[in-house]
Amino acid sequence: MSSAYFDPAVGGNGTTVTDDSNVTTGLANGGHRTRFVPALAQVVAVADNTVTKATEASGSASTAAGHATTASNWATKTDNFVSGSDNSAKSWSVGGTGSGDPTAGSSKDWATKTSGTVDGSDYSSKEYAVGTTVPVGSAKEWSTQTGTMVDGVEYSAKEYASGTVTQSSKQWATKTSGTVDGSDYSAKYYAQQSSAAASASGARWNFDSSTTMADPGTGEIRLNNATFSSVTQIAVSALSADSGNPDISDYILTWDDSTSTVKGVLSIRELGAPDSIVVFKVSGTITDNGVWLQIPVTYVMSSGSVTNGNQLVAQFSASGDAAIGSITATTSILKGDNAGNAVGATAGTDFVAPGAATTFSATQNFAASGVTLKGSSTGVTTFTSANASATNYTLTIPAETMEAGFRNIPQNAQSTAYSLVLTDAGKHILHPSADTTARIFTIPANASVAFPIGSAITFVNQVSAGVLTIAITSDVMRLAGAGTTGSRTLAANGMATAVKLTATDWIISGSGLT
Repeated sequence: MSSAYFDPAVGGNGTTVTDDSNVTTGLANGGHRTRFVPALAQVVAVADNTVTKATEASGSASTAAGHATTASNWATKTDNFVSGSDNSAKSWSVGGTGSGDPTAGSSKDWATKTSGTVDGSDYSSKEYAVGTTVPVGSAKEWSTQTGTMVDGVEYSAKEYASGTVTQSSKQWATKTSGTVDGSDYSAKYYAQQSSAAASASGARWNFDSSTTMADPGTGEIRLNNATFSSVTQIAVSALSADSGNPDISDYILTWDDSTSTVKGVLSIRELGAPDSIVVFKVSGTITDNGVWLQIPVTYVMSSGSVTNGNQLVAQFSASGDAAIGSITATTSILKGDNAGNAVGATAGTDFVAPGAATTFSATQNFAASGVTLKGSSTGVTTFTSANASATNYTLTIPAETMEAGFRNIPQNAQSTAYSLVLTDAGKHILHPSADTTARIFTIPANASVAFPIGSAITFVNQVSAGVLTIAITSDVMRLAGAGTTGSRTLAANGMATAVKLTATDWIISGSGLT
């Protein structure tokens, strides 16, 4: 059996027809007389509905195409407005042509445009950064422009730092021609003024180029030779060139008060030209001639020159007085003569004459006259006289107290295990490079070798030598700084010194020591 259902969804009425003899739906056995025409009508209705739906679909497609075109215009149209006075995304981003170019400026304009404003009032990021048309100055101009103001009021960072037309940091540091801001001066100016003030302190006279030793005139000074190094006398007015020409003769007369041969040092500079200077030693008695004074001098040094009529500043530094008594020239050792003088001592009388080594016997006689023993009595066994009227005294001195000590650090090289002996005090014990075997150098106990307190012994482990152990027996050896005790290891190319502090206590320090 076949059937047809006319679905309302496609324009039918929901009925069904069949090709059998069903009394309700069948077309057989006469059923076609009542059901065929209605069925045909339903076929036409469904066909009409299909046409309608196709037409609607076509309209929807056209509408979609229009929306797509509109979307495209809003995205990319650059030759005109998209709608009304609005522009596309592309126009707002990179600009367009004609009315397609946003009057308020595209993103690109706001980023990079340098030819004038973007919207008639404001400039692009680039113009504000590096341009030259921004009325209030670009970032570049605020940073680096020199010579003029950036906005008519203020200057750039560079100008404030190092410029010359405003109160720059450079001007506050170094300007010397006038004030920086109309009232205050630079650091350099104040420093120069301070230096000039120091140089200008002293007695002032105007220079008179005449070399005649006579009254130079009020407030003037003369030298007896035009060549500084040949000057031996100076003539100065008793009246200085300071305001009011004060009389400073009493001060000048103090310049020869020292009892030393050189009374003091006299430095003369040209005011305003501190590099022009001449220095003399005042070498004798100053002559007071009433209105002028004559000063004997010895040349020391000079630099530059002085100009006739220019003002000079003289500064005097006095010498201390000579020592009481005198020293007689001698190539010998000096001794006092009980009168405040130092005179040459006599070899063989006042001291042991230099030359061959002098050997003292167990008992040595010294003439009593003029002999004075001072200092420690350590090691002196006896110092007696036979009777009150004896002319000789007996001084018995153990042999070891006659040692004068070393002027260098004598060497004791050891290439085997070694225990120190008393004569090693003050020496350096060397473990030489040739011995690459590890060795032990031992500081014996005080009970067996009594090194004097203060004895210093240096250990040197030469480059390439084997490791050296510095050992100590029953006494104590401490590492300087750390305070730890016991034996120490000295690496090749290392050096350490041990010093005896008490009878049984040593301290050691050095480089390469562990």
